[in-house]
Amino acid sequence: MHSKRMTGLRFGRSSARLQGLALLYIVIAVYAVYLRQMLTIHWRTWMTEGIWRAGCVGGSTTVCRVLRSDTDNPDQRISEDINQFVTLTLTLSSAH
Repeated sequence: MHSKRMTGLRFGRSSARLQGLALLYIVIAVYAVYLRQMLTIHWRTWMTEGIWRAGCVGGSTTVCRVLRSDTDNPDQRISEDINQFVTLTLTLSSAH
């Protein structure tokens, strides 16, 4: 009877430890997703502002001329290209 009680106590401790580790993993995973999304938003904003500042001031650079020649909405084109670049870069650099 004593060994069954000890086994039950060990199982309870192991179960509690496993639940604690699972909870810790979930918290870390959710926080990692949050940080990745925040990095994506900040990086996209920074790149978009940089492209507009560097490439479209006065409309004299190649970037602005190419975007204005055959695109309906250059803002959307730049936004989509930057989004794809940032997303793919973060996907390739992450350990998933």
